[in-house]
Amino acid sequence: MNVTLVTTELPEVSELTGERNSLVYELYQSELEYVRGLDVLFDVYITPIRAKKYLDKDSIAVLFNTIEVIRNFNHNFVGLLAPRVAQWGETQAIADVFLENFPFFDLYKTYAIDYEDLLITLEIINKKDKAAKFFRQAELAACGVTMSELLVTPSTTIHRYLMFLSKILGLTGSGHRDYSNLVNAVGKLNEFISEEIQPLLSEAQNNRALAKLLEKNISGVQQLLEGHRILLFDGPRMASFNTVECSWVIVFNDIIAFAAPEGKEKGKGTKRYIQGYLPLDVCWINEVEGLGEETFEVKTPEHTLLIRVRHEANELKKKRTHPMNKINWFEKVSKAVYDWICHPDNPDGQANKEIIETDPEQRIAEYHYVDGTSYYG
Repeated sequence: MNVTLVTTELPEVSELTGERNSLVYELYQSELEYVRGLDVLFDVYITPIRAKKYLDKDSIAVLFNTIEVIRNFNHNFVGLLAPRVAQWGETQAIADVFLENFPFFDLYKTYAIDYEDLLITLEIINKKDKAAKFFRQAELAACGVTMSELLVTPSTTIHRYLMFLSKILGLTGSGHRDYSNLVNAVGKLNEFISEEIQPLLSEAQNNRALAKLLEKNISGVQQLLEGHRILLFDGPRMASFNTVECSWVIVFNDIIAFAAPEGKEKGKGTKRYIQGYLPLDVCWINEVEGLGEETFEVKTPEHTLLIRVRHEANELKKKRTHPMNKINWFEKVSKAVYDWICHPDNPDGQANKEIIETDPEQRIAEYHYVDGTSYYG
């Protein structure tokens, strides 16, 4: 498939030196790359899809309507940033550009509101064969970048602005003419993300992750999905829970659950059931020497479990391809425990945060033993 990009020329600027100046340059370059990605999305994917009607009208509306307006805005926005960066000096300012355009950032709130519908539509499209050939060819034309990857890039845009402006503020003296505007911009972006953008994105991502978890033939998992519960990650891991060998581990924001096969382990088609779970606030996560880097220990007042990768021959391929084999489980589970015991929703969260800073092995927790007794302290 021959693809001709029809993007307008984007302004290049010379690289800047010095720590603060380099951050400004990196901010501009990141915006330039973001807009170029949106251009590729439209030139390689959206325009042919609309012309050839590879997708129905409803799918096109869900996927493309808001992002088209975002693309137009960010083309203008990068054009406003360019002359500031091109003429950059020690007294030059940039935060006012963000403040003046802040009302337009509501486009990203609209995007966040529609984010779950976008994820659902992408899942449906990825299962269809109708346009499979087109998407394969388009992906090659886009240098391996998929339409899905390009469509979700706006979800991190406002976070990127906050990251760069916060770093620039940290290197800006209080007497600089841009200082007060930077403080204002960072504050507004922080509030916008925490109150408007992130709750919507997080809810959408969690809903889709839970929906996929429910498709995995694990009986009893529905009972774990309480309103506050967030799925962090899950995957094929071995662990013996109450003498039962489990083959799937599920980590939520406040518990770690273990699922055992209902018969012989068969890989993807295996039916499993929830054998049990442990509250994260009473879990201690420890590295184990001599059993391989992918094995670690989960310890509570009553349990000591080794979580390890499956090593059967038919799992070797999965070990290479399953997304959860690309992360360090020890680090991820350790972080999940820390985040929960210090979380504001945890009654002892603030106290634990202060305790852990002094002694990482100590915390306040409540534990209920099998015999009915309990401990708090």
